[in-house]
Amino acid sequence: MENKTQRVYGIDLLKALCMLMVVVLHILGHGGVLRNTAFATGTYFVGWGIEIFCYPAVNCFAICTGYLLCQKKIEYKKLFSLWQIVFFYVALILVLAIAFMPEKVTSKDFLSLFVVSSNAYWYFTAYVVVFLLAPFFNMLIEKMSKEDFKRLLILGFVIFSALNIFGVELDVFKTNNGYSPLWLIYLYFLGAGVKSHGFFTSIKKRTSALLFLLSTAATYLIKIAASYFYNNGTLAEKSASRLEEFVSYISPFVLLSALFLVLFFLKLNVNKTGQKLLKLISPLVFQVYIIHNNPFITKKFLYNAFENLGGASGIKTAAVTLFSAAIIFLFCIIIDYLRSLLFKAVKIEKLNDKLFKKIRL
Repeated sequence: MENKTQRVYGIDLLKALCMLMVVVLHILGHGGVLRNTAFATGTYFVGWGIEIFCYPAVNCFAICTGYLLCQKKIEYKKLFSLWQIVFFYVALILVLAIAFMPEKVTSKDFLSLFVVSSNAYWYFTAYVVVFLLAPFFNMLIEKMSKEDFKRLLILGFVIFSALNIFGVELDVFKTNNGYSPLWLIYLYFLGAGVKSHGFFTSIKKRTSALLFLLSTAATYLIKIAASYFYNNGTLAEKSASRLEEFVSYISPFVLLSALFLVLFFLKLNVNKTGQKLLKLISPLVFQVYIIHNNPFITKKFLYNAFENLGGASGIKTAAVTLFSAAIIFLFCIIIDYLRSLLFKAVKIEKLNDKLFKKIRL
């Protein structure tokens, strides 16, 4: 396995964009915008349009993980370093909460210190599983023929996406609508297929963009149709809910949207200025999720904080949502840059190097 590969700045840019999209999703969801929006209003159509446009972001992250790691030697030290950062923020926020808002701290907040087993951050918990198993995945990927790999991806698509949506029972194979290591493992292999065998890379950049828009539009139309026919009495609640499962990570259209987005950014050229900026912020991007989606912050500050937008105009809802997401993103980047300076000052990485040399992992 290789340790050094040429940096793909398009992927760095995509990951930054996807993290911004994740913040948007949390404002619309946790923030209460969509819960407080009446059907057939401008805000409803705009809000759900933004939601569905951003929905592939999480899948993009997992596909990129497979693309970036499948031909590398997996170093568990990197996972441990990431765990340290997550633990640092959970502990810091808990200490600040105890100091300034002790009446709002519950026993459940202390459980979040067990950052993996408490599932405080579902994506991080799932990512830990994927990363720990990645060396074994990579051995399999290296030995598998192109045709066998293609069959694996097709079977995975049928089992974990198509049948979970179109089967007699929803989520029959227990992917938890994508909130699980199982789904991230499939996406790891999908990204690895793009990298190792060049699957789908013959698709031109412009075509990738068009296919992304078409698959996203399909998801949007299904969602709007389900809501329309439910509200006019044509569809029963169960049937409408079934259609709305197309707005999920395991949805075939959401999966395709993510894949086409990755393919587009793989072929995107980034100028020298952009490369310098991405080198600076790329190591900080994941921590935007860790900071703003901290369980205590979500519960006490983000939950229903934007519910008033549900009754605003579509234009105002879009503007405030996107602007707020950008501010949160930038604020978290600045916070984590300061954290990175602190870690350098106390030489955390050097201590980790010594530790892992001793335990030989």
